Amino acid sequence: MRTYIAEVAHQYYIDSDFKRPMAESVSFLYSELDKESFVAVYESRFGFRSLLSFCVIVYSKPFVDNTEFVKDQVVRACEIWNFGFDKDLRKNLSVKESNAMQVLGEVTTQGLNSLRSMLSVVGANEFYDVFKSSNDFATESFIDTAHGKDTLLKDALQSKFGRNLAKEVQRIYESADTVAADSERYNHFPVHYILEGAGSPVGMQGFNVLASALQDAGRVPSTHVYKLNFDCPQWESAYRSEVIECLNDNLVSCFEDNLLLIQYSESPNDRDLDLRKYQALTKLIGLLNNHLDRVQVVLMVAAGNEANMRRLADKLQAPVLTIEYEKGLAVWNQTDAYDKLVQVAKRRGVEPSASMESLLAKYQFNRSDRTVTQIFDDWQTLSQTQQVYPLYRDAYHTYLKSPIKQADPMQRLQELIGLSAQKQLIQDIVLRIRMNRTLARLGQPTRNFSMHMVFSGNPGTGKTEVAKLYGEILHREGVLREGRLVVISGSELSPSNVPKIFEAARGSVLFVDEAYTLIGYPETVAALIAGMENNREETVVILAGYSRHMEQLLDTNPGFRSRIGFTMRFGDYTTEELEQIFELMAKHVQVALTDETRTCVRDKLSGAGRRGDQGNARFVRKLFEDSLGAQQLRLAHLYADASDSLQLKHELGMLQGCDIVSLADSDAIAQFGEVFAGQTSKRDIRSQSAQERLADLIGLDKVKQVIFERLTYAKVQKYRRDNGFESDYLPMHMAFLGNPGTGKTEVARLIGKILKDEGILSVGDFYECGRADLVGTVVGSTAPKVQALFEKARGSVIFIDEAYSLIDDRSHSYGDEAINTIVQCMENMRNDVVVIFAGYEQEILDFMSCNPGLASRIKTQIRFPDYSIDELGQILNLMACELGFTLADDVLPRFKKQIAAMAQLPNFGNARVVRTMLEDAMVVQAVRVNAVLAGTAAQDVGSAEAAETAEKIDSSKKPIDDKQLMELRGCDFKIDIPLASKPSMGFA
Repeated sequence: MRTYIAEVAHQYYIDSDFKRPMAESVSFLYSELDKESFVAVYESRFGFRSLLSFCVIVYSKPFVDNTEFVKDQVVRACEIWNFGFDKDLRKNLSVKESNAMQVLGEVTTQGLNSLRSMLSVVGANEFYDVFKSSNDFATESFIDTAHGKDTLLKDALQSKFGRNLAKEVQRIYESADTVAADSERYNHFPVHYILEGAGSPVGMQGFNVLASALQDAGRVPSTHVYKLNFDCPQWESAYRSEVIECLNDNLVSCFEDNLLLIQYSESPNDRDLDLRKYQALTKLIGLLNNHLDRVQVVLMVAAGNEANMRRLADKLQAPVLTIEYEKGLAVWNQTDAYDKLVQVAKRRGVEPSASMESLLAKYQFNRSDRTVTQIFDDWQTLSQTQQVYPLYRDAYHTYLKSPIKQADPMQRLQELIGLSAQKQLIQDIVLRIRMNRTLARLGQPTRNFSMHMVFSGNPGTGKTEVAKLYGEILHREGVLREGRLVVISGSELSPSNVPKIFEAARGSVLFVDEAYTLIGYPETVAALIAGMENNREETVVILAGYSRHMEQLLDTNPGFRSRIGFTMRFGDYTTEELEQIFELMAKHVQVALTDETRTCVRDKLSGAGRRGDQGNARFVRKLFEDSLGAQQLRLAHLYADASDSLQLKHELGMLQGCDIVSLADSDAIAQFGEVFAGQTSKRDIRSQSAQERLADLIGLDKVKQVIFERLTYAKVQKYRRDNGFESDYLPMHMAFLGNPGTGKTEVARLIGKILKDEGILSVGDFYECGRADLVGTVVGSTAPKVQALFEKARGSVIFIDEAYSLIDDRSHSYGDEAINTIVQCMENMRNDVVVIFAGYEQEILDFMSCNPGLASRIKTQIRFPDYSIDELGQILNLMACELGFTLADDVLPRFKKQIAAMAQLPNFGNARVVRTMLEDAMVVQAVRVNAVLAGTAAQDVGSAEAAETAEKIDSSKKPIDDKQLMELRGCDFKIDIPLASKPSMGFA
C-alpha cells in the first residue's frame, strides 16, 4: 500500500459551499471506491486557518505517479459524501506522499471503534499494532531524492563499500531504460540485497546510497521506507511477543510497493542466539517470499558475518545480491600505497616529492578513506595553492609533516612497568590485524574477530592507561578512525542514553569503568550488548572492574561472553614494580632519591594487605604526592626567609627518607608538621611509638616476650624479602586467652600499629567485632557480611572478642556459616589480614576445637594472666594520670585493700574493675569539690574534712587551689559502693 495526504487549498475551502456538519459525520470509503483505494476525511486548524485534508491509501498502482489518481479518488469521495464542492476542487488539491502511521493516526479522530473497523477492512490491524507501540523496532522514513547518478556514484566510491556499491549503482541506472520501456512486463525487483553494517552509521550510509539509486532509477515505486530493526533494545522487552503475534500475511501485504529494510546482526551459530528473535526473522522472510515481486527487500547484517549472509540469502526465494565492505581500497589499508601514488604521479607527468609521501603518511595515520588517486589530487591542489600564496609556505610545510614521528603508542606500552601478559596480548592482536590486511590484499577472506575486552583487576593496576594506549594502537593500525579513550561509569548508562554514548565514542575506545554496577539492570545490559554488536566496526568497548564482579556481570546475559574477544586480568603490582613506579614518577619531575629514601619507600610499599582505595599505582601516586608535600613543609620551615635560594633549589631536587610519609597516616603527618614547626621534638615522636607503648604496659611480661618474638620474626622475614631472598609470609593469626580486663584489646590494638610501623601491614587499623558484626539476619547474608569485613580490613587487624559466641546449639546455623567463612578468609587473605580471637581460656579452646581449620591457622596462643594487686595499683595510678588526676598518699593502701576483696569474687574484671572504681571515685570527688566551691560541706560526702577545708578558704582568693581540684583522696574510694556491679561510665 502507498499512503498519501491530500489537502484542499485554504482559500478555495473558505469560499466553497462545503457542508461542514456532513464532514464530521461521514465514514471512510473503501468498497464504494471499488477497493482501489481507501479515503477518509478530517479537518484541522492552524491558528485562525482551517484545513480540510484527506487520508488516502492506494492499492494496486505500484509503478505510476499516483498524484492524479489520488485526486480522482478524493473528488469521487466528495461526490459520494455530497460535500458540495464545485468542479474546481481537483485544481485546488495538493497531494504528497505520507508515512502510513500519520495517515492511520488521523483516522483515530473518528474514534477507536471506527479505527478498528477501518483497519479490518483494509487488512492493517497487525501493521497498526506493530508500528504504534514501537520506538525502535518498527519505523518509517523517506528516501532522499535530491541526488543524481553522478553524486550517488561518488558517494558510493567514498563509502566503506567502495567499488562494490558503486558497481551496483551503475547497474541500477543502466537497467532503468529497460524498465521504463515496458513497465508492466518486467519484474521491477529483479534482485534483493544483503548489506554489511547492521546498526552502524557506515552501513546506513551505504543503504541510503542504494535506496536513492533504486528510487531515482524507478526501481522502487515509492520514496517511502519501512524499517524493522531486530537489534533494537526494545526487542528484549514484552514488545517482542506482540510482534510475533502480528507476523502474518496481512502485515507483509502492507509493505507492498515500498522498500523494506530489515536489520539483524546475530549469527544463527552463536551459542547465545536469541532463538525467538531468529524464529521471528525466519518467519518474516517466509511470509515475504510470497510478496517478493511487490516488496523491495534489503537485509542488513553484521559486518564480516559471512555465514549469516549465506544462510539468510538461502532463505530468500529470489536472486540476492550481497554488497560487502570493500577490502583494501582506502590508503590506510594498503602496504603498497606509495608505489601506487608514484604511478599516478608519473601518469600525470608529475615528479614525486617528499611532500607527497608526507601527505600519504598523514592520511594513513588518520585512517583516511581517500583513494590513492584522491590523495594525489589533494597533494596537487595543496602544491598549487602553496605557489599562489608563498607567504604561507611555513604553514603548508607544518601541515605536510608526517605524524609517524610522534611517540609510538606500542613503544609507550612496552615502557610501562610490569604488565607483560597485557603487552603480549596486544602485540598478538596487532599481528592478527596485519595478517587480515594481507589476506584482503591477496583477495582472500579475512578472519574477523571481536576486539571488545574485559579488563578485570583491582584499582591502580594500569587498566585505564593500557586502554588509552590500546585505542591509540588500533588507530595507528587503521582499525579505529580516532582512537580516543571515552571513559564512562557503568552507573551512568541507561537504555535511553546508550545510543548517544556510542555515537560520542564512534571511532574510539569506550571504557566502561565499574561496569559491574550494571548488574540488576537487564534492559541496560541488553542495550549495551546491542551497541557492542551494531558498532563493532567503529567502536571498541572495554568493560572494567573487580575480577569477581566482572564474572558476575558476564553471567547476567549470555550475549556478553560471545561479544567479548579477550579478557585481560590485571594482577596487583609487586613491591619491586611499585618501587619502579615511584622512581619513574620522581624522574618525571626531576627529583632524585637517596638510598635511605628508597629504603623508606620500600618499607611503605611492602606492607601486606592494601585496601582497594589504596591499591597499587594509585597508592604509589598518592604516596609520592604526599611525600612531595612533606618535603615542601620541611623546607618551608628550614628556609623560611628563602635567603639561600641555590641550596633550596638543591634540596627541592632531592627527596629525603624523612619525607616519605602518607597523608593517610594522619598521626605521622601531624607529628611531622609539629617537628618542623618547633612544637615538639623528634624524641617526642619516637616516645609515642606503638612498640614502646607496648613495652611500657604494666605487667604482661611473658605476653610481651612472646609478641616481641613473633614481631621480630616477621620483621626479619620482611627484611629477607626486601633483599631478594625467598621468604614466605608466616600468618600472624593469634588467640588471646584470659579473663576480662587483662589487656587483650589494648595489646591487639598496639600489634596493628607496630606491624604498620614495621611495614608488615600497610594500614594497621583495628577492627573490633562480635557476633552481631559477623552473623546475618537472613539466609545467605552471613558469608557476604564476613567477606565485606575482611575486605574492609585488608592490611589491618581484626579483633573478634568472645569469638565462642558464634557457636550455636545446632549445625548449619548462621554461626557455623560465619565460622566457616572466617576460616576461608583467614586462608585466602593470610598475607593481608591478622585475625585475633579473644575470650576466656577454656571457651576459646572449645571454640578452636569446633572447626579443624581454626586450630591449624592459629599458630600463636597467648595467655593473659590476672594482674597482681600491686600491678592493679600501678594501673590505677596510670589511669588517673592520663585523666590529669593525682592520688593522695592514702589512696593506694585503701585501694589495694578493697581490690584484694574484689579479686575473690567470680568473674573478676581486673583492669576493668580498676577503671570502674576510678570513675566512681571521680564522681565522689566532684561532689566533695562542689561542696567546697559552694562554701558548705556536704554532710553525706565531705564530713569533717570537707568542713575544715571550707573554713580555711580565703574569700579574696580562689575558693580552691589546683591541687585540691585535681586530687583524689582515700575518702573518695568508698567501700560501701558495689563496684563489681556498676557499669563503666565510658571514660577513655
